[in-house]
Amino acid sequence: MPENYSLVNDVIDQIKTLKKNGHEVVFYAQEGCKGEGIDCEMRAVLPHFRTIKNEENSEAKEKMIEIFNKEFKDVDTVITHDLMYLRGYYTHRMAIMQCGYEGKWIHWCHSAVGANLKLKMAHSKYIYMNYADTKRFATSIGVDLDDVRVVFNDKDARLFFDWNPISYEISEKFDLFNRDVMQTYPMCSTRMNAKGIDHVIRTFGKLKSLDNRVLLIVPNANARKRGDDIEAKIKLGEQCGLTKDELVFTSTVNPDWTGGVPRDVVRDLMQISNLFVFPSSSEVCSNVLLEASMTKQLLVLNKDFPPFFDFGEEGRTCLGHHFGSLIRTGFKYRTEEAYLNLAKVINQQLLGSKSNQQFLKIKQACNIDTLYRKQLEPVLVENY
Repeated sequence: MPENYSLVNDVIDQIKTLKKNGHEVVFYAQEGCKGEGIDCEMRAVLPHFRTIKNEENSEAKEKMIEIFNKEFKDVDTVITHDLMYLRGYYTHRMAIMQCGYEGKWIHWCHSAVGANLKLKMAHSKYIYMNYADTKRFATSIGVDLDDVRVVFNDKDARLFFDWNPISYEISEKFDLFNRDVMQTYPMCSTRMNAKGIDHVIRTFGKLKSLDNRVLLIVPNANARKRGDDIEAKIKLGEQCGLTKDELVFTSTVNPDWTGGVPRDVVRDLMQISNLFVFPSSSEVCSNVLLEASMTKQLLVLNKDFPPFFDFGEEGRTCLGHHFGSLIRTGFKYRTEEAYLNLAKVINQQLLGSKSNQQFLKIKQACNIDTLYRKQLEPVLVENY
């Protein structure tokens, strides 16, 4: 199962998606396959033989027909990947079309196909992976357009970035993938005021008022004796219009995380964040500033704390705002109007960034939950 073959990764992710949604999955492969990375029962029973393009191996075909008829008798749906389309799998195609299985077939196409194929079968749907080319695809394989369904490849951050199980648990409790604006702000619970968390909360309240779906998640450490302080910040969030699903301290999600979460959890969450408002007034060489930069977030740095601008250039690489510091108070920039104006600037920057808009498009459309709900589940449950 070579990882550099993209189809292998697509199948691995598909199995995880099916299992997550309650399906019992068996993976069939040819004899000798070790199935590394396959997270389900595997039966390596199909014959291993030399394939020749567009030529049938009658002996291998009969073996496969016998295997299909035996193995699939209690199976509701069989999913094939490329076997129907590529010339090298002609024998497999013939075995599939001639066996006696009467359940549903879903034939996935991952590659370019030739023309004049005649793949029309009963109880079958043919999966292509974009909408624009489905008519040509249906014509080239000899099926009706109504036989074709579209399911995109997934590119789920949890799988693509190999997330820590804690990150995955957070994603199951909070919708991380359908937010227009998301910030991950790691900090020690004893230093929340020095880090300017109130400014970030107020800014996110205004961003929400501009019709954004927002999430401010705070991976906070040393929270065991800071429950009252954290609750006060949550109440401030509520006053600013943020629900408990929009302002999240990780210490409140799981009691095991009151001491903090691992560093790679912060990395995971930062990978899908797109904004980093940083009003801190006490830093030397901030790790979180560098990490937010490495994960390509829009930075808003504290104009009243000059050391930040060793690492960001206002107007060219980042935004700046007067949040105040020991050097400058910045009180006049803490009004409701000032926060709203800042939110409007941030909003304009995020909407005008093609890379951010493309990131949001794929994050929202190609995670496994959206793909299953909108594209995969419908073809699994429909009658044909």
